[in-house]
Amino acid sequence: MLPWLLLVILLVAIQTVFVTGIALMLAVLNVYFRDVQHLIGILIQLWFYATPVVYPLSVVPRHAEVLGWDLPLRTLYELNPMVRFVEAYRDCLYNLRVPPLGDVAALVGVAVATLIAGMAVFNRLERRLAEEL
Repeated sequence: MLPWLLLVILLVAIQTVFVTGIALMLAVLNVYFRDVQHLIGILIQLWFYATPVVYPLSVVPRHAEVLGWDLPLRTLYELNPMVRFVEAYRDCLYNLRVPPLGDVAALVGVAVATLIAGMAVFNRLERRLAEEL
């Protein structure tokens, strides 16, 4: 059981980097636009339902017709970085197997990119935050 626990700890660390990047961006947005704090709750709830947490990804159809358009629904789902996090946690905790290394590499890439973007936004606007408050 120990190897799976170590993988989960690694996933939590990667997810922490990802969430920190998002938090840095949202912190700055909240200073400039006060209504962001109300919007965040709604967006998190929508994001939760757009992430296969309570249902497996396998129940999402590959294609769906919406208003006459054939949408690649599964591909749209897979653009959500949280889908890979949830699937990686499932692999470790329920399936007791190592998540695909490509998925873990993608998670690291997205997490680092999000952190770099968050730090860039925060550092660029940090000097003006006190004035805005």
